[in-house]
Amino acid sequence: MTLFWCLDEVEHSSDCSSSQHGEVVNEDELLRWVQNILRRLLRFAAQDYFPSYFMPKCCQPVWLGERYLKQFHMRLYQRGIRAYTDLLSLNDQQSRDHWLKYNKSLFIYSHLMYWSVLSDDDELELFVPSTINPLTEEDVCTTLLPTN
Repeated sequence: MTLFWCLDEVEHSSDCSSSQHGEVVNEDELLRWVQNILRRLLRFAAQDYFPSYFMPKCCQPVWLGERYLKQFHMRLYQRGIRAYTDLLSLNDQQSRDHWLKYNKSLFIYSHLMYWSVLSDDDELELFVPSTINPLTEEDVCTTLLPTN
């Protein structure tokens, strides 16, 4: 789905790449595609769902173990995590929570993966929602697509 969203974004922009004219994709263009795909994946992870490209009002959870939308954010919220910056600075009690430690490492590794493909000129960006409160956020999705 992420690739479709990225393709759509390119189609609606004025930036015409060489591959749109049937030429071979060069190294810089391939790197831009990888960066765009990873950036889009991190945005979906920050919102804790991804919309189907073909039916945008139908969404899927981002994380494999989720049974419903926003389950990941709900778990963070229940453990006292109100923003992703809280995840980066766990208190003593939270540091003993294996689930929180695991998700802190997922957050860090996913950003490191993205940052590793950035050039020296690119600005580092954290992909985080301003707050993690799934109870007050308005869902843009009306339907949950089956996961199987």
